[in-house]
Amino acid sequence: MSSSGRELTCVFFPDLHPWEREGVKPIIAALKGGGTVHEIESSERIPSSTDAVWVIARNWKKAVRATYRKSKLVPIFASVFGLSPDTRNLFTLLWRRIRPAEFTKVKIFAHSPINHRFFSEIEGLRGEQIVYLPLCTENREPPISRKSESSTVIGAFGRFEEETNLNFVLNVAHYVIRQKPEAQFRILGSGTLYRHLTRVVDDLGIAANVSVVETVRSDEVGSLDILLYAPLRNDHFLPLIFAAASAVTPVSTELPGIEAMVQDGKSGFVVPVNETKPMGELVIRLLDNPDLRVAMATEFRSQLLKNFDGKEVAMDYEKEFFGAAQSQAARAA
Repeated sequence: MSSSGRELTCVFFPDLHPWEREGVKPIIAALKGGGTVHEIESSERIPSSTDAVWVIARNWKKAVRATYRKSKLVPIFASVFGLSPDTRNLFTLLWRRIRPAEFTKVKIFAHSPINHRFFSEIEGLRGEQIVYLPLCTENREPPISRKSESSTVIGAFGRFEEETNLNFVLNVAHYVIRQKPEAQFRILGSGTLYRHLTRVVDDLGIAANVSVVETVRSDEVGSLDILLYAPLRNDHFLPLIFAAASAVTPVSTELPGIEAMVQDGKSGFVVPVNETKPMGELVIRLLDNPDLRVAMATEFRSQLLKNFDGKEVAMDYEKEFFGAAQSQAARAA
């Protein structure tokens, strides 16, 4: 980017969760290695010299509208970290199948195959408007593995909000604890449903085994040995990416695109969606076989560091921002 004078401005909006910000940091760091990248908050001015703007927000439509008011002369790209509030309205979804999508000059980055499909089929974005680009794995030093069953911690990480599937995770915990009374679970995240989740834990009678911990730090995933990943909406795979960075063994529900993240039986396990018993039984298998758990965690980390390396992933983003030929010329210079 630097040799061709290209500049990118990344605009962060306040509705992002802190750990979602962390999810794009390795990509931004890699892009900085090739040129000028500005990181600003939505309240700040966009530099007049910028050649492209990357909007990073949960309510991407509101964020894009605000960005357009500030800069109409450069290409605008937007990451999808959440769905717009009106997307929950059935009438709105049906209307969009008839009405052309707005923001025809904006390119949208979907960070999972299921989101790519949603925005193509429901939001009505044309093929050239929406592209699937994954997020990448941070190469952080994993914690020392704990092999004794008594110290093994199973958990989940995400938002304590209506659009999560943490009640299912708690049902899995209940199933496991009935078989393994010494099992320990840790539910990590933040949001409006914190009190609800703590009440569910009490109602299930598993408060001695399950901790609901309010946190916005992705490195807290490193305190787990097994990560349960069962989202209602697969926004971006970020909990799995954080787990890989810390060498945590994943047990995931079967989601579109999960095969690129977890190799079933090799780097973790994949189970049918919302099937409590199969997920619970695999967790028990990992508790009973710590060597298998450590081997899977090691393979999981190695696989994602190889396939979702920050520099490699960033090159795909750079091609979108500045075009393949210009990006290659900048890298070669």
